[in-house]
Amino acid sequence: MIDRNKPLPPQIAALSYDELLETACRGKDSVRALAFTELARLSLSQPRLVKTVANLAATPENRNARLLGTISVAHYGLTELLRANPAAASSIILPLLADWPEPDRSDFFWYVKSELGPDALAQMVIAA
Repeated sequence: MIDRNKPLPPQIAALSYDELLETACRGKDSVRALAFTELARLSLSQPRLVKTVANLAATPENRNARLLGTISVAHYGLTELLRANPAAASSIILPLLADWPEPDRSDFFWYVKSELGPDALAQMVIAA
């Protein structure tokens, strides 16, 4: 998985917003996940990005790209948005999940809880 204690590789950190969006769509799964880490960080200063990044993370291609076990690039990208900008991300992410098949949806909730803590799901619902 991605080690959050390490800085992003320079080749990801140096990308422009448009290049990050392109990287999040193509390339190796772990590189796409790194692009979502940086896009989520950018959403703090540019909240309008949250919807674009969430919709991109939730595409079938990212939902089907597995990073580890049942955890997908989509799970990772949406969780990074919640980590960076929980209030803005919650209201966008919950409706997206309604269209996901059940194993993906419950795996996402498990991943959020394991990454952000046991109160993260309740906070996500309250913020939405």
